Amino acid sequence: MTATPPPPRRESSKRREMVENEIYETAARLFADNGYAGTNLGDIADAVGLNRGSLYYYVKRKDDLLAILVRAATGDATAAIREITSRTDLNAAEKLHAIARGSVTRQALHPHRLRMVLKSESDLPEELAEAHAQGRRAVLDELTSVLDEGMRAGLFRQGEPDVAALALIGMWNWISWWFDPDGNRSVESVAEQLADMAVAAVTRSETGLAINGSSTEAVVALIKNDLDLLLRTLDD
Repeated sequence: MTATPPPPRRESSKRREMVENEIYETAARLFADNGYAGTNLGDIADAVGLNRGSLYYYVKRKDDLLAILVRAATGDATAAIREITSRTDLNAAEKLHAIARGSVTRQALHPHRLRMVLKSESDLPEELAEAHAQGRRAVLDELTSVLDEGMRAGLFRQGEPDVAALALIGMWNWISWWFDPDGNRSVESVAEQLADMAVAAVTRSETGLAINGSSTEAVVALIKNDLDLLLRTLDD
């Protein structure tokens, strides 16, 4: 009797990738909800629908799983943003729009990863904590450079680019807490709207708000105004 040939390697790899992604997303959710210390591999296996022995085929230790998730949380963002900032065919406003749209999309599709990192920061080994900090600094530096580029080119209002960058990062990071993937608005539409808001916040010169003070303060106030408007829209 002829033995049944094994499945093609491409199908096997695709299956493994699907299971690994499910494990990562489930682990991120459990770490975010219960904390790293309050979650064990058995909890993750049960939530995914695997026995513990099968889970070991994909991940050997909880520490390894945390490292993968933390590095992905900042590493993916850094790589994506650097790809945009290095483009010579986009001006600063177009770069900012693309960065904001991509950042919002990542946070909306993987909301538990940021929440997991914030909740698990005290449990991070020193080396992993430093890698996470470096990733955060890299994201801030890349965005600050785009804002500085736009200010120098006269596209953006003058101010402190690093403070404006922090305000914008805070705006799209908040997605991890309020966006409902099962709601009546798509990730794409929300990402596009928030990207428009990000650019408008640093470029427009008139607003209905009576704002006094530095340009950076104006940027923060405009972002808050836009977010209030967006939340009222989502509540309708």
